[in-house]
Amino acid sequence: MGIHPSKWPFVWKLYAGYVVLIAMTAVVVWSTVVTTITTHMQQDMRISLSQQLVLLEEVAKQVPQDRLQERLTFLGKNSDVRFTVVTVEGHVLADSQRNPNGMDNHGGRPEFREAAEGDGVIASSTRYSRSLGRDMFYMARAMMTDVGDVLGYVRVSRVLRTVEQEMAALGSRVALVILAVVVFALMLGYGVASRITAPLRRLTTTALEVADMSDENLPKQRDEIAQLGVAVNSMKNTLEERISTIEYERENLQRLQTVRQDFITNISHELKTPLTAMRGLLETVIDDPEMPSEVSQRFINNAHVQSLRMSALVTDLLTLTSIESDAYHAEVEDFNISVLVSSAMDAQQETAKRKGITLTYTNDCQSCMVHADREAIRQIVDNLISNAIRYSPEDRPVRLVLCPSAGSRCEIRVIDQGFGIPEEMKERIFERFFRVDKARSRELGGTGLGLSIVKHLVQVNNGTIALESQEGVGSTFIVTLPLS
Repeated sequence: MGIHPSKWPFVWKLYAGYVVLIAMTAVVVWSTVVTTITTHMQQDMRISLSQQLVLLEEVAKQVPQDRLQERLTFLGKNSDVRFTVVTVEGHVLADSQRNPNGMDNHGGRPEFREAAEGDGVIASSTRYSRSLGRDMFYMARAMMTDVGDVLGYVRVSRVLRTVEQEMAALGSRVALVILAVVVFALMLGYGVASRITAPLRRLTTTALEVADMSDENLPKQRDEIAQLGVAVNSMKNTLEERISTIEYERENLQRLQTVRQDFITNISHELKTPLTAMRGLLETVIDDPEMPSEVSQRFINNAHVQSLRMSALVTDLLTLTSIESDAYHAEVEDFNISVLVSSAMDAQQETAKRKGITLTYTNDCQSCMVHADREAIRQIVDNLISNAIRYSPEDRPVRLVLCPSAGSRCEIRVIDQGFGIPEEMKERIFERFFRVDKARSRELGGTGLGLSIVKHLVQVNNGTIALESQEGVGSTFIVTLPLS
């Protein structure tokens, strides 16, 4: 007859419990790790395919239709993703893995039906591909014009078997690692069980160090195992907090990276437009030596206008970068803001007259002394007046109002009767390079950075800026600043 477990030596009881614990932990860890990794891989695949879908849409819009098949075939050679472009009627224009002439109409495919139901929705489906003879994962969406018309559809897909094989291989590697850890833990556990108390104390000390605790926080009336449990729980909580902090910081970094990429893209686009125009104008003059002098002079003048536009953009970029940098410091002083506003308005009178615009100034705060950076406030007022003139139709008035405001502050209002700003765009009006009407803004010479500069300058001077606007009626920009 065997010895009843209740009569086992304490060392073996401890070791038996340890073995069971290790086995259960290994199963849980394996299941959790595999599930987590599988989820992340699926998410990464969706994110990757979404990015490929955006790329494909850009390619489909920019590449001529007669070269689209060639371009998709080239893209497909360097990727395990299949690319497809389909017309509104469902006819395949191009496909990276098949000749579109031999392909069926795709209008009835689930992903295209779903994509056709929403404005810019990304549809997905998992099904068997008759053309490739494999189970595939598909993502598709409609290509839209600026006015909301559907140009066609783009689709990306990937072989599911490849994804499943990657997941299975990863699961096997994780299992081997966990198995090795389990074997090592069992060997280590036997040694730990043989010594019992000393290793537990060392583990308790280590756990306390990780949890930033002292042994004074442990319950004195409980044994070493109970104390270790308290310490480990504290360590777990501490690690969870640290992991949460790391995840939060990682998300912030990702957001910053996205903002940085968008900023670089916008800068490239904004600089490319005047450079392309200048190049075209100057090449035309160079290539035609017999061009009449008045025509060549007009081309050169237009190139000069584009160079001035590019110079203004670079100047605004440098100003915005300077304001956003840690090295920027406002030169704060006390001064009469009514004098500054009056001077800024006088400086813009000539520009306003050329458009038949009347500038008026109502000063209800004759002795308003503010505590701010004088040059920054001048730039704020200049920018707001200039914008009001630029985006107002001819013969419309622009008003400036200076008045006291609640909380020991003064208020500057710049009021126009221009085009107004749609309600859904008000929150974005202060973003870099955001324009309500891009074509009109470029035609009128705007860089897309003026209001962003204004917002940053207002903030560094402890002020606020708000917008009241109604489309087709006009806009009012309201700046409040602290009084001395």
